[in-house]
Amino acid sequence: MSLPIFKLITSTLCLILSSLSLLAIQEAKPKEDPVITNPLISLEGSIHFDNGDSISGKILNWSKSNISVSSPDLLEPVTFSNSNILKITFNDNQTTNKANPHLDETILIMNNRDNEVGKNGMIRGSLVDITPQKIKLNTAYAGEISVMRKFISKMEIDPKKGYLYYGPKSLEHWHNNSLTKGWKFENNSLISSRTANGNIAKNINLPDQTSISFDLSWKKSPYISLFLYSSDHEMARPDNYYKLSLDRGRWLLNKYIDGRRVNTTRILKEKKLLLRKNAFGRPRITPLKSFNKLHAQYSIYIDKTKGLFHIYQNGSKLISFLDADPKTKKFGTAMHLLNNSRYPVRIKNLRISKWNGHIPNKINEKTFSSLKDAKQPKVEGEHILLKNGDFLFGKINKVDNGLVEIETKHAPLKLPLNRLRSIDITASIKKEEPIKDIDDIKCYYKDKGWVILKLIALGEKSFTAYHQAIGEKKFNYNAFKRIDLNIYDEEANSKRKPDTW
Repeated sequence: MSLPIFKLITSTLCLILSSLSLLAIQEAKPKEDPVITNPLISLEGSIHFDNGDSISGKILNWSKSNISVSSPDLLEPVTFSNSNILKITFNDNQTTNKANPHLDETILIMNNRDNEVGKNGMIRGSLVDITPQKIKLNTAYAGEISVMRKFISKMEIDPKKGYLYYGPKSLEHWHNNSLTKGWKFENNSLISSRTANGNIAKNINLPDQTSISFDLSWKKSPYISLFLYSSDHEMARPDNYYKLSLDRGRWLLNKYIDGRRVNTTRILKEKKLLLRKNAFGRPRITPLKSFNKLHAQYSIYIDKTKGLFHIYQNGSKLISFLDADPKTKKFGTAMHLLNNSRYPVRIKNLRISKWNGHIPNKINEKTFSSLKDAKQPKVEGEHILLKNGDFLFGKINKVDNGLVEIETKHAPLKLPLNRLRSIDITASIKKEEPIKDIDDIKCYYKDKGWVILKLIALGEKSFTAYHQAIGEKKFNYNAFKRIDLNIYDEEANSKRKPDTW
């Protein structure tokens, strides 16, 4: 065979082999590129599998079918199938994007999917504007978001203006009065130690009329002690303070003046409680209903000059105390948080503000239902519930400089946004539910609530996702503590466990 013919045959074979290789690559490549992003830098956490296993490390790539991760426990990066992953929890780097503490927070409760009762996501931010089609929020985690009203069932307004304290955001400004560390900060929460009792304090400048609220979770029984109006936040046992304690379901109030307990406090009124006496003849309060859940929201309303203390659990009044001889001159303005290592607890959403003296009414969705079912002329617009328990029917036209313009049947109104408690939108617009997508993920905010999104792309500090109500947006990782996968898989959902702390 001559050399030119050999070269021709060789070239032809190379061309054929190259074409076959290219064809094979093209056929092997999926219809959709599985790699969503380049290797990440700051996304670290733990992957939890459906068999109970977990692995911690750095997420390198995340596709619709698998996740690649590097870990100190692995010799080299490993790729896992998404079908076996329940959730991903992110490490808490304590650098959450901070919302403006002086802006009221608006929570948009989204319509659920397929009428799944109680499974409503939420979108949170400060209210910018309201139009007939959309509600515009400014968020710390995704910038400005316009949400289509037809996907919203209700608006809740949380007034932040005037808060003396809103957190926790860290332990930095709390003074530790213990030799050991009885508290730690994690995911916008204060978590008590299981090995050491703790006493942390902060001079919050508590006014004579104070409102305190917080979410409390526990492992065994609810236990927390508050030193209120402490005269010295840098002392474990100040000379003057009120000690308000939740001890395994029983609320107790004691007063200390010049380092000694003064027996001037008594129960003013009890509701759904059994009043008993201990071995020393002092009253013990035992709720009729056992604490079958491991969390509750508590609100405490105090008028120091009158010696009044009102305590609410999940919006219902539990008990009131009265100090028959309040002596306000010796008290201070600080507050202490004390734990018992035998009963670990977690505190979230601690909010302290000046109390206006108004006792809140227990009004919820049932109130709106009764209003809707009542025989009265049909009124177009929203059902608006005010902070003082009043309600009105009207149409919100716009929000301008903290004022809400409401068109009612009788007259147009302008109300401060922080006077509003919630707005039922379902009466004013046709409801539409978001469509389920196999690629949906469930993203849990660090402090409260969650939102379901369709993941599109991952970046170094944020991920791009889609929601029918808001379109495509970039979300900062630091706003979330956990992301669930395979959220519509019944078998996977049966294996999910609540967040641990």
